Amino acid sequence: MQTTFNDNLLFALISLQYPQKLRLDSPFLQCQRLFGEPEKFSITQIHRLEVVAHSSWPLRWVKAYRLEIDVQLNKEQRITYLTLNGSKAQLEAIGEVIGAAFQLLGQRALESLKKTIDTVLKSGRELFQEGCYCRGSTMAAWQALHKATWPKQANLIIERLQSNALFKDQDLVWALKIQTEAARDLVFTELPAELKAHNKAFIDEAIKTYGPVLFSKLEQGLSDEQMRAALIFDDANVSIAAAGSGKTSVMVGKIGYALMSRLFNDNEILALAYNRKAADELQERIDEQLGEVLGRRVRVKADTFHAVGKAIYQASLPEGIRPEVIPLDAKRQADGEEDDQPGRRLFRKALDGLIAADSTFVELLVEWVAYYRHPEPVMEAFGEAEVAENEARYEKVCKKAIRAKVAKNKSWAPSIPTLNPALSVRSGEEAKIANWLYLHDVPFRYEPEFRKDWPELMDMPLTSTGGRRPYLPDFVYTSTEHSYPIFHEHFGQDKNRKAPTWMGGEKYDRRADFKRGVFEEKYGWLRRQSKLMPFLETSSAQFHDGTIFEHLENALTKRKVPVQPVTAEKRQKVLAQFRESNELEDLLLKFVSLFRDSGLSFAELEEKAGDEPHRVRLFLKLIQPLVQAVEQTYQDAGAIDFPDMINKAVHILRTTPESVPFNYKFILVDEFQDIAKLRSDLVQALLDRFPVESILFCVGDDWQAINRFAGADIRTFLSYIPDEMRKRDGAVSHRSDLPVKPTRSTHVKKLSKTFRCAQGIADVSKQLVLRNLAQIDKEVCAEIYKRIEGAVRVVGHDDSGDARTAALVSELERIASLPSLIDKDGQARPTGVFILTRNRKETMRPDGCDSKTLKALAERFTPLLHIEHETMHGSKGLGRDFVIIVGMESGYKGFPGEFLPDPLFEMLLPALENTLEEERRLLYVALTRAKQQVVLLTVKSRPSEFIVELEGMDHLSTRFEWVGMDGPRELCSCCKRGWVVLNKWGKRGCTRYPYCGYQRIETNVLPVQTDQCNVEH
Repeated sequence: MQTTFNDNLLFALISLQYPQKLRLDSPFLQCQRLFGEPEKFSITQIHRLEVVAHSSWPLRWVKAYRLEIDVQLNKEQRITYLTLNGSKAQLEAIGEVIGAAFQLLGQRALESLKKTIDTVLKSGRELFQEGCYCRGSTMAAWQALHKATWPKQANLIIERLQSNALFKDQDLVWALKIQTEAARDLVFTELPAELKAHNKAFIDEAIKTYGPVLFSKLEQGLSDEQMRAALIFDDANVSIAAAGSGKTSVMVGKIGYALMSRLFNDNEILALAYNRKAADELQERIDEQLGEVLGRRVRVKADTFHAVGKAIYQASLPEGIRPEVIPLDAKRQADGEEDDQPGRRLFRKALDGLIAADSTFVELLVEWVAYYRHPEPVMEAFGEAEVAENEARYEKVCKKAIRAKVAKNKSWAPSIPTLNPALSVRSGEEAKIANWLYLHDVPFRYEPEFRKDWPELMDMPLTSTGGRRPYLPDFVYTSTEHSYPIFHEHFGQDKNRKAPTWMGGEKYDRRADFKRGVFEEKYGWLRRQSKLMPFLETSSAQFHDGTIFEHLENALTKRKVPVQPVTAEKRQKVLAQFRESNELEDLLLKFVSLFRDSGLSFAELEEKAGDEPHRVRLFLKLIQPLVQAVEQTYQDAGAIDFPDMINKAVHILRTTPESVPFNYKFILVDEFQDIAKLRSDLVQALLDRFPVESILFCVGDDWQAINRFAGADIRTFLSYIPDEMRKRDGAVSHRSDLPVKPTRSTHVKKLSKTFRCAQGIADVSKQLVLRNLAQIDKEVCAEIYKRIEGAVRVVGHDDSGDARTAALVSELERIASLPSLIDKDGQARPTGVFILTRNRKETMRPDGCDSKTLKALAERFTPLLHIEHETMHGSKGLGRDFVIIVGMESGYKGFPGEFLPDPLFEMLLPALENTLEEERRLLYVALTRAKQQVVLLTVKSRPSEFIVELEGMDHLSTRFEWVGMDGPRELCSCCKRGWVVLNKWGKRGCTRYPYCGYQRIETNVLPVQTDQCNVEH
């Protein structure tokens, strides 16, 4: 007699008879032992097995016998089924043995698994201690421990027992399955539900306990969402705070809870602020408010990053040695004041020392000053313009880039200066070539007029009299061997002879090819006789790769044009010009200062500069010895700069942390959206001292990130909030790319209630800033000023300084006529008014908003109004009853402004996808300074593109008041950002000219004099 066993029966049989020796690995049987890992067993050589009952098993009434089992293999040499041969009695006896054995084995497996699961669940309950916030790292460490001991075959054991009728205790199996799933979730789920439920219950209970005795006693009391933010104590905690949402109150409340609950001692807490003013204000609130609540002196430190760095560095020095702090300040004194700052003196000392002792540095400096000090500007394309128009526009952009001035009544003359005071040219690249020729004493003429047959050959434009304009080659040389001139044309093309679209693209290329063809037709016979043509060309591509002057020298030398070495006298002239130019010294000083504050290395800069033009690579060779010289000069003087404070502190914390006398374990960072790399390194180094105990709390608002110019990197703030958290609160999984340890977890909390601005302002400013794609969405609800209707007032005026001043006066009169405001003591008080401009420098403010005018207005409206002028940047963190923003128009002195970023400084700054992003955030800051109403003054014929964005908010129409915005205006069809206006030359052009090239000539229209005429169309 024979029978074929199913997988469960077979599994039990094999487990019974060969508990330590046999493993069957079949595709559908998947047989594995109940206990531990099965040993490997090869079945490929076995075709007959003998199964022997063990006498050690309890079923002793089974007689020992031998059975034959046929093993059938498939083509992969795996078991498909086994057949047992024997008598009926033998088979029945075997079945009873198998059933009893399976029940016994199952009970043992169940008991073992239950013991393990009970241990996990009990340990989990102990993890969530009552009255304590459970941090993500604590949870992660617990999970790592239990993952290592988790029974890998738990699922298989339960599945086998559930699916086999031989095992009788199915209720126990189901109960264990539920417990196992709960334990598995606790061990393997990142931030499990039990953790979240425990922490929520803790916060709810803590609000009941500490609300009356702590939070309600702080200034104005904390709201529910503020208390919750103050009670979250994960490894890294981020509060995303809307403007005016009371983030400082949350910081004070969080410190108060940490002290009152004895979570941290005073000397273990450090609050970091962006600047001295903010640090002092925070320190005052901690001392006064918490001192009163706790009934004792609070010794928690609130300080700046630099002050903390200095304290750490000072503690590492021998007693009695105190380095002098000398800022390497790139800012100059105001006009008329002596510019003799200590930091600038040290910088000049380092620079002078290099010039005197390092000939290689001098050569690099001369090359830089003569050829590469100005970046090549980039413009926007205008397809309808002719090549000559694009070239003229390019000249204007170059002139703006170098701040060159041209004599009046000579607008047709070349305007880009060179080293030769008697020569100006039409482009930045031509100026570099002219400077090289000047330094090498190469005789040349710039744009000499060639008449006779040349105008016809070159197809020059016709004049008003019917003749042709003369041909003006870029440069013309005279050979020592030939009487005919040698022509030099410089083409603005890349290595593939393609011009940028803003230079005319194919139109420019066709014109360049036409010129080449003329010279080939006229002088090609010389080339065919293996002689050189009296024509050479250079290109922008050669400036980019740095080969232009080597190419030019070879071309001139071959054509017998003398090229002389640069003499010491000429070199001294260049250095003298460098000395006379404050801008050049400022550029070097600014780069050294920013580099030292960036936390970057030269290796990182060189990697960034890999694809940059030769100008950038040359500058890095020049600046590296200067940075080293400045650092040595500071060291010799026993002085340190602000970046030194942090750099040295980070080095000490990383190399000799035991020497640091401070034990900061709870670190709070204000304005976290403005943190830069070096400051982030300091925070990381402080946290690394106590990797288990330390906690980080960051508060900030990505909508107010406006300090990129100082190295602030909004990406650091945004990296804490992954996409799935952009629209909700909660804990975030562990991240390895944050300035905290990878084993840490982060909890994100949004503060949505604003206690400063009106609801209408909050609604409008939110919609505006969210046009930046990377910003975090959050609700903003006004708690005090509920006004919605007319909270944002846009006032249009004519295009002149007088009209702007008149509009400003009119708005101030309107505000002064409103009912008086009452202070907290019930007394009438002056209405606070901010007048905000984009720039502080008078020459860059809109006409009609000079300091004299604004001061007179402040005096005129006293005491009804308290009027202050501030920049948009300077107003951050402040608030007034009313805010008036002037200069909200497109074009010269408008907002957003047109900037020509220098690639040199862009290497030191965080990447920015769109230049409008930070300008839009800056406007958000300006708007949200107003408590009751914000007024925007704009030229109605050319409003700012941000005003146009406001006009498109139809769903928020009740929030606006529009005054004087009627009248015709024409959006530029080219850039879609500027407006077409009439300039003083009788042309209609884009207000963004010359960056945008749109222009057209109007017939029978007289030019007008307006503010925008300062833009040289």
